[in-house]
Amino acid sequence: MHMSRPRPVFPGDVIHIQRRTRDGRFFLVPRARTVQLVQYAYAVAAARTGVRIHALCIMSNHIHAVATDTDGRHPEFTAYAHRLIALGIKSMFGVDGTIWSEGGASVQRLVGETAVVEALAYVAVNPVAAGCVRHEREYSALFLYDESAARRTRVARPACFAEDSVLPCE
Repeated sequence: MHMSRPRPVFPGDVIHIQRRTRDGRFFLVPRARTVQLVQYAYAVAAARTGVRIHALCIMSNHIHAVATDTDGRHPEFTAYAHRLIALGIKSMFGVDGTIWSEGGASVQRLVGETAVVEALAYVAVNPVAAGCVRHEREYSALFLYDESAARRTRVARPACFAEDSVLPCE
């Protein structure tokens, strides 16, 4: 059995999280309900763990997020958010098997202001670099949050979760 090497987790770190779909499949095409699902899953996971999301970009076969891990709980954050996304995708589209590629999320520590700015820029221009749009502002699944916007952003629980779900309504 292959075991991954332990990675340090430090409260207060700014991190770049990336997660890819199985075999590069287009499970995350940024349609309204998929975008709602991903935003909701990340918001619920953030509320549970204290992770503060600064940027989120949903591409057809992967997700990027830049966040501050205020309490050193990003492993719990990524596990919970990505589980909700997988359950939602399976429910919405009848997908069998796993949604995510093997190996889990890639999490990079961003040390210093330059690293944070570069990661935010990378996430923002990812849809442009992939040829999806000419300008990042045209991409409907790119979200750059400042502190006040992140606190005000509300996302309703997607219909793929039952009305009597224990998940929050928004």
